[in-house]
Amino acid sequence: MPVHEIELANVTENHPLEDGIFIIILSDNKLCLGKVIAKYQKIGERYAHINVRVDSINNLSYISIHLYIHLYGGMFTQQSRIGRYLFTHISYKEIVYHLGQLDHIANEVSDILTISGKAYNIFHFFKKDTIFQKLLCIYK
Repeated sequence: MPVHEIELANVTENHPLEDGIFIIILSDNKLCLGKVIAKYQKIGERYAHINVRVDSINNLSYISIHLYIHLYGGMFTQQSRIGRYLFTHISYKEIVYHLGQLDHIANEVSDILTISGKAYNIFHFFKKDTIFQKLLCIYK
């Protein structure tokens, strides 16, 4: 299963980062999914919302996402332990891989996200122990 442009987190001119797409992130030493809500860039002394596609994560300061915690297999939840939905701001440095709008990502129930096919294979590639240990070293 080919995983392309790992060194660029698969954010390229051919796969630009835009609102509404899915990314794999490393948060608190766990692989999670994020759905991009908004992107921000530092301009002068302030941060500005970017309303265009981004073809390099280095152009970003941080991103607002819906956070999906991995449950098992291809299932993720957006609910916290107290029943609230998870939103967060992340640094562009926490992006592991840009999944984009794959048709193998589906909301079957309002707070459960299911991935299959290519999205599942890519996520579980990064979950392999040898790959995950390398990610932990890189993202420290």
